[in-house]
Amino acid sequence: MDETLYDAFCRESASLKQVISRTVVPSAPDAPDLASIIGTYHHVIGISSMITALQDSCTDAQAALLADARDTVAEFDTRYHPGILTFLAESVRLQTDRLADIQSEPDSEQSRLYDLLRQTMSTHEFVGQYDASLGK
Repeated sequence: MDETLYDAFCRESASLKQVISRTVVPSAPDAPDLASIIGTYHHVIGISSMITALQDSCTDAQAALLADARDTVAEFDTRYHPGILTFLAESVRLQTDRLADIQSEPDSEQSRLYDLLRQTMSTHEFVGQYDASLGK
């Protein structure tokens, strides 16, 4: 087993439950915390990749830690991910509608809203790709 990778896995898996426990399905479509959403998904993807890389060459004790992390990822996939995906889709819809209604707003406000929509759409695409990788 690659001990350096396993050490990194131990550090990252220790923080995985904390990262996921801080994950709350957002509820304010006008101001989503996109950086937090992306960071959470990167963490989950990183742990999942490490599990795959380590699973064939681990001891029984290491296998137990891998199984615990796998369970935590599965909990994220079933408990949080669907709500985040739905939230992002709804945010894109609401932000698009809002942009259609604000023709009288100053250009700076329209620009800010377009930028937020672009970021939200990009995050929605990223989370959608994660969803596709789940093979549902």
